[in-house]
Amino acid sequence: MSTCKVEHCGRNTRAKGYCHKHYQQYLRTGTTWLGYSEFPTKQCEVPDCDGRHFAKGYCNRHYQQFKVHGEVKTDLEVQQERICSVDGCCGKVLAKKMCGKHYYQVRRKGKVVQLA
Repeated sequence: MSTCKVEHCGRNTRAKGYCHKHYQQYLRTGTTWLGYSEFPTKQCEVPDCDGRHFAKGYCNRHYQQFKVHGEVKTDLEVQQERICSVDGCCGKVLAKKMCGKHYYQVRRKGKVVQLA
């Protein structure tokens, strides 16, 4: 089977030498080239994020974080929040800012039991 005649596509043809995607695009717009690559893409404004701009200066991931929480946190801040809040424990958070061990202690005994 032959491949799509659009440059760098490589999909199998469906109609008139185009793959399904490009044929549908041709039917809608009359062309298979929309010129998206001509526009410079902006980067996300969050430090150390190389995501492509989506909305309000953020990539999609950070924009969703902004919509839900009203603020954007760096990956380091998020990672630090995922550590158990009990002193001396560095387990991963399961629920209510505690690791599984401490969370189930609170559920069963009503408090965190410290070893002597």
